[in-house]
Amino acid sequence: MSTAAQQKGTVETWFILIVDKVVDQGLRTALTNLLFENKYITILHTGCYEKAIELVESNDVATVFLNPVKDEQPSGLSYIHSFRERSKHFATRVILLVDDETKVPEEAVMEKYDLHAYIHKTKWDVSSLKSTVRSSLRAYRDIRKVMEMNVDLQNTQKEVVYTLGEIVETRSRETGNHVKRVAEYSKLLAILAGLSHQEAELVRLASAMHDVGKVAIPDDILHKPGRYTKEEFDVMKRHSKIGHDMLKQAKGQIFRVASMIALQHHEKYDGSGYPFGLKADEIHIYSRITAIADVFDALGSDRVYKKAWSLEEIIEHFRKERGKHFDPHLTDVFLKNLDSFLKIQSRYKESLLELKKASLVDY
Repeated sequence: MSTAAQQKGTVETWFILIVDKVVDQGLRTALTNLLFENKYITILHTGCYEKAIELVESNDVATVFLNPVKDEQPSGLSYIHSFRERSKHFATRVILLVDDETKVPEEAVMEKYDLHAYIHKTKWDVSSLKSTVRSSLRAYRDIRKVMEMNVDLQNTQKEVVYTLGEIVETRSRETGNHVKRVAEYSKLLAILAGLSHQEAELVRLASAMHDVGKVAIPDDILHKPGRYTKEEFDVMKRHSKIGHDMLKQAKGQIFRVASMIALQHHEKYDGSGYPFGLKADEIHIYSRITAIADVFDALGSDRVYKKAWSLEEIIEHFRKERGKHFDPHLTDVFLKNLDSFLKIQSRYKESLLELKKASLVDY
């Protein structure tokens, strides 16, 4: 903690990191004596970019003063991207600290990089400096609030996801751990198909609700041990539209995606699926992913109307339905990495209640 903060008896503090070979004493003094929202400043300093990332990751750094030193690797401006990607501290504000040797035009870098301000090392004055720093702290504070609200919302949505999963499990005796395994298969396939980890996590959560519409299907059809009649199958097919209608009323990205997956996960690549007969790219990739995960788990599980298929039979089915029921590229990716999916199948044999309490899987 800074000396000023200790003298004032302040417990909380704003962390500011200066990344420069040498820190001007005037700059240090001006920053140390700055007060924002009854909190003083703690200054961290390093001349090394790698150390800077460590400091940001181990401290709640609000603002970084960065001097783009020429002999550092990566270069100063490249460090901005590296910092964002590696520290994952999106809220932290970056102020570029330049000198006469810095050949970076202000307008160009402010537009290209995620910078809060541009300050010349020898031309700043205390008043403008404090104004700029307070502005950066205010921006950091507000971004953090928004991010925390988003986290709270995401956590709330996750709780609803698992609650709905339990409801579906209770209503449908055939489901068991199906909900959880489909979610994990979907996440893995999304990653293997080249989607970002953020998208893959979204698919995982949303796909867990693909069969939520089954809660509205009558028991005598949902639990029927034999084949459906045409009329019964028509009733069963309604679960995709019902699930969509249920989920589309909820707010939040997870539920928007889940409503779409619920609606489309029985569409087929060749257009022979339901409810709309969509084909190929008309079916969202999230739904195409979920379709493979759903069928893989269904074929490999005992149901009231059938015994689990052997692995050889499942593989043959996916090869046969490649380009018909399933996206051919996603099918190839799935079969090529089948061992990874079998590990998930083996891992999630516990009850859904136990799985809910378990930590989330990351790949």
